[in-house]
Amino acid sequence: MNFYKKLALMSIGYFSLNLSYADNLNNESIKSLMVINNVDVQVSRALKTPSGAYLLQMGSGYWKPNATLYDISQNKMTYLEGVQKGNNIQFVSSENNGIVKNNINLDGSLDVETGIYRSILNDRLEGFKQELVFLPLINIKNRPTFLFKFYGTENKETGEKIIQKVEVIDRKTKQIYQQLTGFSAYATGIQYIDLNFDGYFDLILKDTSSALGDGEHSIYWMYNPETKKFQRSPQLEVLGGSPVIDIEKKQVDFGNGHKFEIKDGQFYKIKN
Repeated sequence: MNFYKKLALMSIGYFSLNLSYADNLNNESIKSLMVINNVDVQVSRALKTPSGAYLLQMGSGYWKPNATLYDISQNKMTYLEGVQKGNNIQFVSSENNGIVKNNINLDGSLDVETGIYRSILNDRLEGFKQELVFLPLINIKNRPTFLFKFYGTENKETGEKIIQKVEVIDRKTKQIYQQLTGFSAYATGIQYIDLNFDGYFDLILKDTSSALGDGEHSIYWMYNPETKKFQRSPQLEVLGGSPVIDIEKKQVDFGNGHKFEIKDGQFYKIKN
């Protein structure tokens, strides 16, 4: 069975992985790692209004998040630029697709636990204002929420920081939930996103092997709701590139012709 057919038939959460290595590695190099502070984790949320009239692919968790607003009835897509202060996230339209910059405003508050974004949509050109409540695109009851603590090394000359361990911390209990090790990643460009549309967030880091000159590579820690653990996915890591998600079509594009449609948490390659 070739790789793509195998990938299409398997749920990302069910790859056979050596989790004991990720959980129990305790050698001297891991012990000597320093805490890396001020690491931005770019959370990307797929949201919808209860009626399905609007979809929102929204960034959060960093100073200037971006978003894409889909008006399904009008078949219109608007790119948004934002600013986050606490749980309040304000977006304005950027200049693209014929949309006038700052013409559309989306201002609201995000509940991190539930993933609900309560907002006001203001279209200055059309002259209307509307209250919109965005819910998670895929609603999971009692979905776990986590914080991350990063450990690694820092180059004293360049200031470059490399992550080699992640402590996954339960947001409610503040207890260590899982430890992720056995990798080397940059302390920038970290994504926390539901990559396979199963309702659970996955952690994606930039592999330092990208510096070797053979293209960009990512490290994928996919959350498996059956084992309730993050599992590393070597099948995705061989694809290279950096994933771009389309929540309207439920597709993921890794670049270089590796584009997939997601059905029931499984990846089906789209033929070019």
